[in-house]
Amino acid sequence: MTTITQVPQSTEGEGLESILGGMMFEAIALVCTFVLLCIISRNKSVTGTPTIKKLDQPATTSPQSPMARRINVIISRGAAGASGRVIDTFLEMRTRDQASALLGACEELDVDPEEIFKHVSVSALRCRRLDLCSEIVAYMKEANVPRSLEFYESVMRMLASKKMYHESLQMFDELTKDGLVPRAVTYSCLINFALEAGELDRAISFFAKLEEVSEPSIRAYMTILRVHSKRGAVDAALALFRRMQERGAKVDGLVLNVLLSTCATAGDLKTSASLLEEFSGAGLLDVVSYNTVIKGCAIAGDFDRAFSLLNSMQNLEPNAITYNTLMDAAVRAQTPDMAWVVLQRMESSRCSPDKYTLSTLAKALSQQPSEEGVLSLSRLVKIVQADQRLQESLFSTLVEAAAATKRVELVQGVFAQMHGQNLWPSSKLYAAGIRGLAASGSPEASCSLLQEMVRNQLRPSQPVFTAVLDCCCAANRLDKAVLAIELMGRIGPAPSACHYSQVINGWIGLNNSTEAVHIHQMMVRRLHTTGDVALCIALTECCVQDGNFHGALQVLSCVDPSHLDTSARQALSDVVAQSGNPEFQATLAAMLGSGC
Repeated sequence: MTTITQVPQSTEGEGLESILGGMMFEAIALVCTFVLLCIISRNKSVTGTPTIKKLDQPATTSPQSPMARRINVIISRGAAGASGRVIDTFLEMRTRDQASALLGACEELDVDPEEIFKHVSVSALRCRRLDLCSEIVAYMKEANVPRSLEFYESVMRMLASKKMYHESLQMFDELTKDGLVPRAVTYSCLINFALEAGELDRAISFFAKLEEVSEPSIRAYMTILRVHSKRGAVDAALALFRRMQERGAKVDGLVLNVLLSTCATAGDLKTSASLLEEFSGAGLLDVVSYNTVIKGCAIAGDFDRAFSLLNSMQNLEPNAITYNTLMDAAVRAQTPDMAWVVLQRMESSRCSPDKYTLSTLAKALSQQPSEEGVLSLSRLVKIVQADQRLQESLFSTLVEAAAATKRVELVQGVFAQMHGQNLWPSSKLYAAGIRGLAASGSPEASCSLLQEMVRNQLRPSQPVFTAVLDCCCAANRLDKAVLAIELMGRIGPAPSACHYSQVINGWIGLNNSTEAVHIHQMMVRRLHTTGDVALCIALTECCVQDGNFHGALQVLSCVDPSHLDTSARQALSDVVAQSGNPEFQATLAAMLGSGC
């Protein structure tokens, strides 16, 4: 059965459009074919092989020599960014191939020899093997490969980009050996390289060469000014600045500030001041200008000149650096009280103190401890809560300064503030606080802080205990002294015989023989010593006067009679005679006579 499909009829316009579209497609296809044939015919050699070749691509012919193969790898891998392979191939070439064969291989491949070493240099930069640069140049010389100015400049820039300034200068030396003359821009770079390398004389020499070939740029002028600044050569810097003015070079605030810094750092405050006066109405001075000179005054310890500059800043607003530098000037000039004056000026100008402010004020407070200084610095410590190390350092200064004022409430206030900020004092801070409280004559406060130190599992040193004992004995608070003795015996360091004797003498002075004998017996048990003979005689006399004959016998029972000389026996006889107690006299005579 035959199926008849009805074909839809197209309009006349649609048929014409279809015909034209087909013709256009055929025309485009013919044109493309013709163009392609033309390209192929132009790029055919006599033998019919392509001859398109680029310097940074390998030749398509098969190289015959090992050197040519390695050159091929360097160029192809360098173009592909395979820097490690390039370096390995160069090292292999240097080891295995004769350098004299390189030019022949390059001619065989129709490759520019310098192009090979550009790939190697760039690969050395990428692989951080810039130490190979000198070897690259040496190999080029061995192979008689010419080095162009552009090649040397590119290598110097690569070395400088990695802060290898000495090596950059070595490349310059090789450049001059090849008889090449640097361009002005190269001299400008060399000035900076020499400055960074610390070769200041070479920097000056490069600048002189630059002046011969071209007008130096502002950047070059600023660099050489920094060179003069490092040398402390004020006269040379000032002469260069005047030369800039004569040549009509644009002198801006940056250049002027470098010159001011040179003068101020060298201590030439007179020249600095004259420059400030000279340019005061030129619109070039800024806060940095004044801060620079104020810093010079601080280094010279001239606070008065520095403070006068603050008052001459006209329409400029001083910043935190200005005030901090002034405080530093006050400290260096040994006038720490003026640092607090500057602080008042700073706060009245609504300039906020910072951590540098506090560090400088701490130095001022250490130089001259005062109640006002402790209170002011304590108020500002909260600024540096995020810096725990600085905070601890500031509190150390506060504790020592408060202790130096011998004001008990100041010391206690500093420790209370530390506790409020969740800071636990170190052994050093406790020691400073305890000594300060002891020096202020407050046995209660010093013992209280001593006990707090022990509760925080910190072990006081013997000098700390000694300070507390001295304070307690001087104030006749022997109960506190005994507390300190017992504390020492429990946690160490162990009290010495001098410590026990000090407390015993204190009780003797108060005619309290019972407590004195108690401490003496404690000393005998712990140290296995009775103390010196004079102490025993004084304690015996105290007991006799107090009617405490039993205590006197306790003391003398521990004394070795063989240690008693004639004067000591006579002193004891006098004490016994004063007792009026025959039983005591007989017992004592028996003890001394029996050798017990």
